[in-house]
Amino acid sequence: MSLGENISALRAARGMKQDELAAALGVSRQSVSKWETDASVPELDKLVQLAGLFGVTLDGLVGLEPPSPEAPPAAVTVSRPPTRVIVGAVLLGAGLLWTLLYLALWRALPLLGLYLTVCGALCLLIKRRPGLVIGWLTMALLIPLTRQFTSVRMFGVFSPAYYEYTALAAQLLSWAMWLYLAALLFLTARAVKKRARK
Repeated sequence: MSLGENISALRAARGMKQDELAAALGVSRQSVSKWETDASVPELDKLVQLAGLFGVTLDGLVGLEPPSPEAPPAAVTVSRPPTRVIVGAVLLGAGLLWTLLYLALWRALPLLGLYLTVCGALCLLIKRRPGLVIGWLTMALLIPLTRQFTSVRMFGVFSPAYYEYTALAAQLLSWAMWLYLAALLFLTARAVKKRARK
């Protein structure tokens, strides 16, 4: 039997659905489906998790030896929530708390509280790479807010020469924005390339 057939048979023997197996491993249901049809191969850490979950050896999982029939079915353990859910809940809670306190004490709209609330909601709603989405949102907010708080033209912040005769802090801000944008572009390109390989 192929690896995909073994995964499918072991999953069925434990009475698990593809989405249950995906949740236990922290992957998408589509990934499990691709593994079972031999369209892709799980990474090594996922193979180890699969073997432990099904109560077989790695050799038995990949088909080098028959899976031992006397092995007791492994109990499906509910894994801890993904990191994005924990981070999302913390950000959402902090943002809502900050917003409520700010509104109660100063009766003004807090930008930081709203930003944290939106970031927390994005972490909870977006399953794939919420950090990149938040990074691009932050960049989109930084450009106009920089103008508001520093009196610099919207795209002047991207020109270090604009600050040639001004404060060092403004020059550092400009370089920091460039580095931030370069990091976002790099991470986005890497994510797109990684997704294309799957």
